[in-house]
Amino acid sequence: RRKLKKKRHKEKLLSMGLMPRAAALEFTYQNHREEEDQDENKKRVAEFSEFLRRTAEIYVSDSSLHPDAHLSAVVEDLLTSILSGSKPPSVLKQLHDLQTLVELKKAESLEKSLTALNNSQILSAEESAAVVSLFRYWITDVLPLQRVETTRISTA
Repeated sequence: RRKLKKKRHKEKLLSMGLMPRAAALEFTYQNHREEEDQDENKKRVAEFSEFLRRTAEIYVSDSSLHPDAHLSAVVEDLLTSILSGSKPPSVLKQLHDLQTLVELKKAESLEKSLTALNNSQILSAEESAAVVSLFRYWITDVLPLQRVETTRISTA
């Protein structure tokens, strides 16, 4: 009797909406770290692809250099493979680290990293040559111009 009375009391409370229904529990493991890594990789891909495209456009449009049409094609192929996810995350991390060194204006560290990238086998020879030439262009032509502009602004 007591069990039946208890059961009816529960049903009455449920029908009145005073007691919430039991929800199914999910015991599956959800790795939030993995989701954060994927979000971070998407952000890195977007930042690096934008940076590399801008650098390639500046490199090609610079009249003092002889623009190489092959370089643009190699850069686009590299970006396509990175965006599609066919390149491993370690490649993206290394390229993003190069971009960070450029943004921090650390030319010596960037030069060492470029030498390491050129000697490594992560990218094909064409891809690594294209990336190295773009970053070296950044070191030799763009960074000195930025230093001159900041000097002018600080003296004005």
